[in-house]
Amino acid sequence: MVTVETAFSWIFASILGSIVLWALSLLILWGGCYNTAQATARQEARGDAKAVEQIVDGAPKGSKVKISRKEKEITVVVTLNRHPGADWLPMVPLEAKAVVLDEG
Repeated sequence: MVTVETAFSWIFASILGSIVLWALSLLILWGGCYNTAQATARQEARGDAKAVEQIVDGAPKGSKVKISRKEKEITVVVTLNRHPGADWLPMVPLEAKAVVLDEG
């Protein structure tokens, strides 16, 4: 027989596990945005337009890449609004930013 305490502990453990998996999926999505921002900023600083285009094309699905220049500073911001895991989960806005100095 299963006691009430054991049944509730299994339910609680399942809910906690789901929350942890949801948080990990957010972390993985943010990592993709971060990698895109860093790589894009590096290549933009080097003046490699073709590489920038390839990196932006490989960005996480649905993300927006914004490149801005201010004097010798290049800023790349990657934003993503996504439902991590399932559509019924709340949409979470993610943003990654990279700032580098122009090498040219």
